[in-house]
Amino acid sequence: MKRQAVVYLATLVVLLPLDFLFLGSVGKKMFEQHIGEIMLSTPRVAPAIAFYLLYAAGIVVFVNGAAPGDWQHNALYGALFGLFCYATFELTNMAILRSWDWALVGTDIVWGAVLTALAGALGGLLAQWTMAKIG
Repeated sequence: MKRQAVVYLATLVVLLPLDFLFLGSVGKKMFEQHIGEIMLSTPRVAPAIAFYLLYAAGIVVFVNGAAPGDWQHNALYGALFGLFCYATFELTNMAILRSWDWALVGTDIVWGAVLTALAGALGGLLAQWTMAKIG
């Protein structure tokens, strides 16, 4: 149980700053340009927290929980997990929302794959290093 908690926290430590960096720069401009008219002026905090807690759990379960130190495996499966998750969101929105377009879809899917590959690989390595330090 302690091992899984370390992997989970290490994954969050990598995931959050990377996604906040993207969302505060490229993502913010991209979403404002494409769907600004339907965006809130400030995000709702509770759903955002719920997303990150659940998404990090998904990364641990499906990507880096079994072998945190196998960064190549975790990068590959992280990229696939991110691709599937972000494509589900983006393509569903593309199917039902007027303002969604392919530039938004493609960019966000690629970002999801890259973000999740990095969170899985680097989070796993950070967890392995942390577990070695704390025994």
